[in-house]
Amino acid sequence: MTELLFLQDAYQREHRCLVTAHTPEGGLVLERSIFYPTGGGQPGDSGTIHWQSGQLKVATTVKGHDGAVVLLRRNLGASHLWGLRFFKTWTGIGATA
Repeated sequence: MTELLFLQDAYQREHRCLVTAHTPEGGLVLERSIFYPTGGGQPGDSGTIHWQSGQLKVATTVKGHDGAVVLLRRNLGASHLWGLRFFKTWTGIGATA
């Protein structure tokens, strides 16, 4: 289950977290997330996540199994990111990267 940081502060722009899993399609599951997932007619957040050796553009965010928030990237195949620590810079609710 992903801790939903966006419920505490909808305008938070950065945080540090850990990638805890990835989906077969290449989506990333985080331990904590400020990305709001698609739901209730609201589009999922997009933005960019950064780590020491690179970055990843997040196209949208969706709800996964068991309360997970899944970040979907434009180019799938995230297995090389398993367990990396990174911080994420976000440009706003519904913002495009």
